[in-house]
Amino acid sequence: MIMHSRSPEEVMTEMKSTLKALQVLRDETQLKMHLASMDLSQAWDSLQPKLKEAERLVQHAAESASEATLDAIKSTAKELHTLSEALSASHAS
Repeated sequence: MIMHSRSPEEVMTEMKSTLKALQVLRDETQLKMHLASMDLSQAWDSLQPKLKEAERLVQHAAESASEATLDAIKSTAKELHTLSEALSASHAS
């Protein structure tokens, strides 16, 4: 198996793009929060530190952009997306 090694610039570009999508999703999710149940509110609260950490990592990763950092940001984005979908389903009910 041959692994493609991306340059730090390529990884940083994808991290910034992923962070932007994460921030947009965060803002959309905040608009839905007033309709959330208590369980969803608790999930939201537990995601907040992860979102802050993702923002901090991207701001400080310019010289050392890594796949691991990108994976951590993508993982947080996936969690937020799942919460957003749950909010949408909750709102549709």
